[in-house]
Amino acid sequence: MSVIRVNEFQGQISFIVDTNDDAIDVKTVENVESKPNENIRYSIYKNLLVISISFLLQYISYDSIKNLQSSINSDANVGVHSLSIIHGCFLFSSLFLSHPIISIFGLKWTLFIGQIPFLLIISANYHPEEYLMYPAAVFVGLSSPLLWTSAYSYITDLATKYAEKTNAKKEVIIGRFIGIFYMFDQSAQIWGNLLSFLILSPEDDSNTNETIWETKENTMIH
Repeated sequence: MSVIRVNEFQGQISFIVDTNDDAIDVKTVENVESKPNENIRYSIYKNLLVISISFLLQYISYDSIKNLQSSINSDANVGVHSLSIIHGCFLFSSLFLSHPIISIFGLKWTLFIGQIPFLLIISANYHPEEYLMYPAAVFVGLSSPLLWTSAYSYITDLATKYAEKTNAKKEVIIGRFIGIFYMFDQSAQIWGNLLSFLILSPEDDSNTNETIWETKENTMIH
């Protein structure tokens, strides 16, 4: 009888150990599966912030210059003509260039290619002559649709991957991601115009006013 009881006791111990091992294995698997998902979510948000900040920095300089074209480049209406060229080429590129270029180079390379002409138009404003401004305006107009189409497509891909990993509604995540991106992009108008005001605002003219009043007083005395 004692031998049978010992065997039963050993069987119960082995059953308990096996059950605990199974529980540990389940928890281990859950932890291992959750870590890749966390890394993927972090990577997706990182990519979203990178593209949003890059657009913010780019359009701070471009929008501030574009808003002042009719004022700072008024000779021969170079500024106004440049803006007309940009938007005319924008229409052409939107219809005929965006899809084939993206299909050839992919989203990331199209984003890179689309940002280069903005450096040209900003550099051309240091010497705003027709032979520099007009070609740069053509390149900016042709590249802008490539830039925006690839940016929104890339953000949509990021949102779709994030929704798949988190089991969230894709439409909700797409709206959230595009909202974050658009918040950065539109804030460029604020920072760009603020910088333009600080740079182009007249200096303190209190000394000039004092000189004018002194001149008037001397004139009245004489």
